[in-house]
Amino acid sequence: MVAGYAHVREEVETRSIIEYWLGHGQHKLALPYCLGRALRFVAIERWSDLQPGRFGVPEPAELFREDSTRMVAPEQCDVIIVPGVAFTRRGDRLGHGQGYYDRYLAVTRPDAMRIALAFECQLVDELPTEPHDYRVDVIVTEAAVCYCHG
Repeated sequence: MVAGYAHVREEVETRSIIEYWLGHGQHKLALPYCLGRALRFVAIERWSDLQPGRFGVPEPAELFREDSTRMVAPEQCDVIIVPGVAFTRRGDRLGHGQGYYDRYLAVTRPDAMRIALAFECQLVDELPTEPHDYRVDVIVTEAAVCYCHG
């Protein structure tokens, strides 16, 4: 199972990736919605399964959140595509400040691959980190793929 996200604002555009994956992917794709201070992931089948949600982020429609066959538990995720504001080549990540992904990554399998999509200009030498921050394993930019080795 791949856990992805729908982009907002100046993030790397993900709609075309999502639509391609849904048409050609070998694994199911799940996207998140916010429930209180937590992320929950729901398997989607098409872009139209989404609706504008919290913070204007497209998220699975209420109808699909109530379908237990579409709910995806954290331990089911083999790959987690993680958004962020900035990254280091070691995999440090600066998120949007709410901690949603750090809390989610804390309950995923340790062997799940964490991938960031970023622009080269989002790569920096240093970021402030805290013990609860989770690193990414791979950063994919328009220029390169960076395999992070903390």
